[in-house]
Amino acid sequence: MIATQACILVWRLSAQQTEEAQAARQFLVRLSGRQMKASRLVTPSALLAGAFILFAILDSLDHSSIPELRAFANSILLANGGDG
Repeated sequence: MIATQACILVWRLSAQQTEEAQAARQFLVRLSGRQMKASRLVTPSALLAGAFILFAILDSLDHSSIPELRAFANSILLANGGDG
């Protein structure tokens, strides 16, 4: 059922022709991390991937503060040899 709702969300967002919808599509594609062809700037799979990441971010923000999330990120980076 959740997958169906996500597909409907992407379908509706794809069909909308407003500037706000275009900005939302670009934002979700950016979140997805997918490289898009110049001839096809948005795909439904990129929108789904971006929406999944957006919902994960929002859920994280509901459970942890931004400083806590930054501390988690720093500890993960440092544990993996990054410079934080």
